[in-house]
Amino acid sequence: MGNLDKLGNLGKPSKDGWLIVGAAVGLAVALVNVAGPRDQTSATLSQSTVASVNAVAIRRESFERALELVAGDKRDSAAPIVPIEILDRLVDEELLVQRAVDLDLVRSDAAVRRVLVRAMIDSIVLEAESEPLDERSLQAYYDGNRGRFASHATARIERVVVHDRGDGDNPRARADAVAKLLRAGADADHVRRKHGDRASVPLPAGKLLLTELREYLGPDGAKAVSESSAGAVLGPLSADGGYTVIRVLELMPAARPQLEDVRSHVAAAYRKERVDQALRDYLARLRARAAIVVSDDLRAGGRS
Repeated sequence: MGNLDKLGNLGKPSKDGWLIVGAAVGLAVALVNVAGPRDQTSATLSQSTVASVNAVAIRRESFERALELVAGDKRDSAAPIVPIEILDRLVDEELLVQRAVDLDLVRSDAAVRRVLVRAMIDSIVLEAESEPLDERSLQAYYDGNRGRFASHATARIERVVVHDRGDGDNPRARADAVAKLLRAGADADHVRRKHGDRASVPLPAGKLLLTELREYLGPDGAKAVSESSAGAVLGPLSADGGYTVIRVLELMPAARPQLEDVRSHVAAAYRKERVDQALRDYLARLRARAAIVVSDDLRAGGRS
């Protein structure tokens, strides 16, 4: 039985999904050693079958794959590979699976249920991912989602903040003076030192995404910048507990690349959405064929 654990993973392909259950059940072979003597007649077996366990066929393809896996595992071993021993392990595994089904572990054991659900999802995903990309569908997907793949608009700005200092001065008048100086081309740092106040949130140097500007200018200030142009002076705008005057140094709009420029990103996103949709469609078909009854109290609450 030494190779049973290694053979527990031979069934990863979806067609052998039950073998995964055999590995997940974790029952000791000694507890279910009920196979009895090996059937001595093979007259009823087809060419594609190497054995039958309680009328369940062990396919020759699965057996040959098991031989290949064991051979690869024993590359550095001088021990010979005995095919009948490999077949015995597959018979043992099938017996364990059948016993697990008899015990209704599929429904009563949460771990087994998780393995089955994961195996089914993997099978659906693998089938959806294996379908070749249709060029027309990919282009249509990109045309409908160009904003997701565009580079984001950026801006580089200078800002002077004016607060009410509580000493009787007029903050709006100071903000107007700041705006006038900036429009005349005055140095922003000089204007800030002479007329401005400390901002509650310092503005980072360099370019910022327009979406980031909302954190420093508020939604109205960010919108004003996005609708302006390089060289514009905006304000005074009500912000930061007082007024803000902004000079736009640089404004780069979002770029709209061609599909060929971002094909790999578009294809990855398209495949993911297609896989998600395939899973939803598969579940919808299962629901359509199933007889599902929901208790009245839960039905009254609606689906969450």
